[in-house]
Amino acid sequence: MDLHIRNYILYKIRTLDERKKELNRLLEARERMRSEVIESSPGAMDGQPRGKGGTSDPVLSKVLKLEEIDKRISVLDNELKAIERAEKKIYIVGGNLSLRIYNETIKNEANLEYKAFEFGMGRATLWRYRSKLMEMIAKELGEYIDLDNLED
Repeated sequence: MDLHIRNYILYKIRTLDERKKELNRLLEARERMRSEVIESSPGAMDGQPRGKGGTSDPVLSKVLKLEEIDKRISVLDNELKAIERAEKKIYIVGGNLSLRIYNETIKNEANLEYKAFEFGMGRATLWRYRSKLMEMIAKELGEYIDLDNLED
């Protein structure tokens, strides 16, 4: 797996809590904004030019902002669900050991030599195992295609 993809996946996994918090904030903001849009009514149009760019209609501005929030919510929700599916797959495929390796070496940064000793395996074995888990997660997120398995 390419180093950039691996680092990107590690970033996605290790910032999972922040993205969950962002999702919750956006959901609250969306509900607040929706109620404001429903409560407000557009003012009478006088037909005069409004100056450079933008809109003078506050309701339209809120609706446009609401669309941006909905897009970001969709992206975050899809990412979180994909990581959740990957975590379930890790447990199903490898059991408790795979889940422990995921939680202790991928989700949280750790000294691999110490963890390999703790798991009762060599550092290279742990690294290989960890790489396979990273590939599984990257595939679930849609960030990785195994070029060796593609048919001509």
